[in-house]
This record gives sequence, structure tokens and C-alpha cells, in this order.
Amino acid sequence: MEDAEINTLWQSVIGDDDQPAFRALFDYFYNRLVRFATDLAGTREAAEEIVSDVFVQLWKNRKQTVGVIRLKTYLYTAVRNRSYNYIRDHQQHRWLALEEIEEPAAAGPLPSGAGLYIH
Repeated sequence: MEDAEINTLWQSVIGDDDQPAFRALFDYFYNRLVRFATDLAGTREAAEEIVSDVFVQLWKNRKQTVGVIRLKTYLYTAVRNRSYNYIRDHQQHRWLALEEIEEPAAAGPLPSGAGLYIH
């Protein structure tokens, strides 16, 4: 699909609430964006959710996105940002119990005159 056709469809979406035009854009971009998001988020399931969320928000906020000139750039940027948010929100943290933390090895006695001073 050429940029001119994408822009024409997008103008129909924001100007006329054209659902078939929105569907055509969704069908054209969906798999491309899912592949892009999969590379970022790591799983296809997460990528599909991310891309779907972007399209839902795009439809809901279509009247506020009148200033979007390049829809392709807008979509890839939105998917990238949501992917980064997903990664941040789903990072795995492992908490250690105090018993699991190793004590540092003793470095030997302190030189004379060295010590802790508490003021």
C-alpha cells in the first residue's frame, strides 16, 4: 500500500468515521506491527496485545489525531513505546532472603589508626 493510499484511508477515518477504511489500515499494518513488537517484547502473545491496544486507542482517539501526518510513523512509534512499557512492567525480579546473601570475605585487619568514627 502506498503512502498516498494510507493517507487517503486515514483521512476517511478521522473525517468520516469510516470503519471499513480503518479495517483496511488495520489489516495492512497488523502483522507488520506484531512482528516489530515481537522483536521488542519477546513474545507473540504480548505483541498481539500491544498492537491491538494501539489500534483500539487509535480508534477511540481518532478525532484528536487529526495532526498525524504519517500514520505509519505514528503506529510504529506507539507500538515501540507500548512495547517498552510492557517490558518495564513485566520485568522479572528475584528477591533474595537475607540468608541467601553472602558475606564479603574479610580483607584482614585494619591498619593501625584506621577505624570508624561516628560524629
